[in-house]
Order: sequence, then C-alpha cells, then structure tokens
Amino acid sequence: MPDSVFNKIQPYLRLGDESLRKIDINETDEKSLAHHPYINTKLARAIVRYRNANGRFRQVADLRALPLVNDSIYRKIEKYLIAP
Repeated sequence: MPDSVFNKIQPYLRLGDESLRKIDINETDEKSLAHHPYINTKLARAIVRYRNANGRFRQVADLRALPLVNDSIYRKIEKYLIAP
C-alpha cells in the first residue's frame, strides 16, 4: 500500500484490545511465555520462578515486583497478559 493511501486512511484505523491474544501468567509455562516477542527467556524464567515461590499473581501489576520488569518492559507487556 502506498504511503499516500495509508496516510489518508490512518485516522480511521483503530486497534482495540479485543484483538490481542492474552496470556495467563498464572497458567502459562516458561517456554510459552518466552515465545512472546517482549518476554525473553530470562524474564519468562523469572516469572515462573516467582509464581512458584510466591503463589499465583493476583494482578498483572504484580510483575513489577520482579527485578527484571522495569517501567518500560511493563508498559510493553501489560496489555498482553492477564492474571485471573
């Protein structure tokens, strides 16, 4: 698609949260977490270890307790995760 066409239709394009595939951080294993583009193997391992040591996450914001999750990383991954 040429840039000129995209620029004309861009104001009408919307991506809603319902189109995102959410990952349950309480049920998903390390390997599956690591497949997410914003979660590397080291972070996936930390999430699973924290969950095993401290129990289920009550909310996605609990990930901020992990040393590997700074504000930048949290903002990237929060919309893709759930902790029901």
